[in-house]
Amino acid sequence: MVAALPPCARLQVTYLPEGPIANLVEMETFTTGVEQGGITVAARRSGLSKSAVSKHIANLEDELGARLLSRSTRRVSPTEIGLA
Repeated sequence: MVAALPPCARLQVTYLPEGPIANLVEMETFTTGVEQGGITVAARRSGLSKSAVSKHIANLEDELGARLLSRSTRRVSPTEIGLA
């Protein structure tokens, strides 16, 4: 199970940062997506657009060279690697 951060500790970013902070934002976005079970809910919860959430997760997957989420039209769920 992924530990949830209190709302005051969540990163509120409306742009795509670069460098080490990007990894933190992408990991937080990934965690929120897994916790909420979908991109739309994760976007609403984190205050980002759906496309920003998707980009953060895709960037993290690209950087790690692994698919972290299994996506369907209604839900996302972590892959085996995404659970690690």
